[in-house]
Amino acid sequence: MTHFVEHTSCEACGSSDGKALYSDGGSFCFSCRKSNRSREYKPVEAIEEDTLALPPGCTQDFGVEAVEWFKRYDLDVNDMLKHGLLWHEKRKQLVFPYYESGKLACFQARNFSEHAKAKSYTKGSFNGVYPVYEGLSDVLVLVEDPTSAIKVHKYTGLSTMPCLGSGIAKDRLAVLARRFKTIFVWLDSNMLHSAMKIAAQLTILGCSSKPIFTMKDPKECSISQIRWLL
Repeated sequence: MTHFVEHTSCEACGSSDGKALYSDGGSFCFSCRKSNRSREYKPVEAIEEDTLALPPGCTQDFGVEAVEWFKRYDLDVNDMLKHGLLWHEKRKQLVFPYYESGKLACFQARNFSEHAKAKSYTKGSFNGVYPVYEGLSDVLVLVEDPTSAIKVHKYTGLSTMPCLGSGIAKDRLAVLARRFKTIFVWLDSNMLHSAMKIAAQLTILGCSSKPIFTMKDPKECSISQIRWLL
């Protein structure tokens, strides 16, 4: 039986983790819908065990690679600890776990090994997960990756949420539109079209929304630029 293997980057649309790989050699991008099979090919969703588990051996003894990488974005070990990040030394991965009702629902791992096939991968189902870094207002900033979400949240005080990719389902947008009055959509520079589309959908849902465009990813912008934009 065909089963899900991992998420990886898509060569067609540039999504950092939208492309799913399957055990039969098939692939399917949930961002641009490109498949290496016929149009009728419908990949099987990820088959998880009853209880999704983090990679064994995860600790909060963070590797120097991850610490130095976080410092590049004006973040530090305290931010890692605050948001429950973990480190897997053998795999050289920084792990961002997400929970729903106290149960691990999914996690995204950022690879630091020079032998890794992709920059990051996501395991588990995040369709019903809303990994919001809670702020003090009714404004939300949607970004692609968790590091951008942590940085924007830290330096603006606003709620942020990583899409864990460049797209987000309409039913999830509807939930967010009921929860927040204003939602900014700030994706990576090559995903402006997707950001505009998401903002338009949120507007239809009755939420004030607009895309933010910068040449750099949110996490790569300076603190002053982030505060000026928001």
